[in-house]
Amino acid sequence: MKVLFIANAFPSPDLPNKGAFNYRGAKQIRALADNLQVLHLRAWRPGRPVWQSYNMDGIPVWAFSFPFYDLLGDTITGLVTGVYKNALFFSYLKERIKAFDVIHSVGLGFSGIVGAFVSEKTGKPHIAQCIG
Repeated sequence: MKVLFIANAFPSPDLPNKGAFNYRGAKQIRALADNLQVLHLRAWRPGRPVWQSYNMDGIPVWAFSFPFYDLLGDTITGLVTGVYKNALFFSYLKERIKAFDVIHSVGLGFSGIVGAFVSEKTGKPHIAQCIG
């Protein structure tokens, strides 16, 4: 089974201690799946590349950064989320994303919305992991 793991928080070269819980979850899924790919959705900031691909202890990660800040208010956050999910899906990732069997997102917020959108567009099952 090929799993696309979508998370807002995940370790990266610039923040290796961020998203430790999601990292542990990804490691456990990787032990069961034929293929695990993490899609790390992060806020863009000056100096951070919009697109980055790296490995975190053997886990392949695609990091996609887009201007996104929760402090903008609900309406603006909703609009930005809509732009973000479309930009992500309709980019060159579209064909790569279709190769996965299952979409696994962490949370009902941003990554969950993107995961549900990708699931709807690809017809792949979506599992939203919600804790708290």
